[in-house]
Amino acid sequence: MGGKTALSDQLVSSTCLKRSKEEAREAIKARIRKGRELSTCQLETPEQLEKADADETNWHKYNIELLKSLFNDEYYAKDYRRGLGGYRLHPEAPFEEIAKSFRKHVEKRVNLLEGYLQQFDLISECPPTSQDPESEADTCYVDLNRIDELRSIASEQYDFAKLVRLCEELNRTYANDCFFATAMLTRAVLDHVSPIFGYTKFSEVANNYDKGGKSFKQSVRHLEQSSRCIADAHLHVQIRKSETLPNRTQVNFSNDLDVLLAEIVRIHTR
Repeated sequence: MGGKTALSDQLVSSTCLKRSKEEAREAIKARIRKGRELSTCQLETPEQLEKADADETNWHKYNIELLKSLFNDEYYAKDYRRGLGGYRLHPEAPFEEIAKSFRKHVEKRVNLLEGYLQQFDLISECPPTSQDPESEADTCYVDLNRIDELRSIASEQYDFAKLVRLCEELNRTYANDCFFATAMLTRAVLDHVSPIFGYTKFSEVANNYDKGGKSFKQSVRHLEQSSRCIADAHLHVQIRKSETLPNRTQVNFSNDLDVLLAEIVRIHTR
């Protein structure tokens, strides 16, 4: 990684954690666990290797985004991204050598993450940047702990990277008063998660899913009937002589959305 390591740079830089050390550690540990699963997965056919390669690409990209979100600068994200090259060998190399190279490649990326984890005691949490009375919890649309729970899910059927990213972007748009985007991203989440509950449309989830209890059904029906209508209006209504703009209250379906996300966590942690 060049002549300067992440550790030496850390000692002279202003890098700090935007999240608590405990939350950051758990987030990194979840990615390490996922990496270890990839490095030990079954690789007996080219098809299995192709799938593992695609999973590793998604895992790697998500790790970069995670590192960006944890720190106040992109040093660790850049260090991780440039730290290793690809694992590809000559196309005519024996399959066993390619599979072995893939495993070593993933293990090296895991080692990078473990190295960053060991440096956490040397990294401070970022001081508050504003005296604004609103706390971080007040400006978060999706609870940060809930996002970490989603990030930690290990599923062979579904990749949760996009859902986690949608939740993170919801927090950014809501915190920055981007209320059109908040409404549209909320709708995107609803459309995205329906297959997790065994349906193709969220309306089917709201009307038919009965494993979450009465409160869950009430919350998802509210999301379907109210949040979707608001998002549709902002997406499809054309320019008019006069307009009223959405505000924080109009687009805030965070409570009902958390009920939905909590059920996703529950059914994947049995």
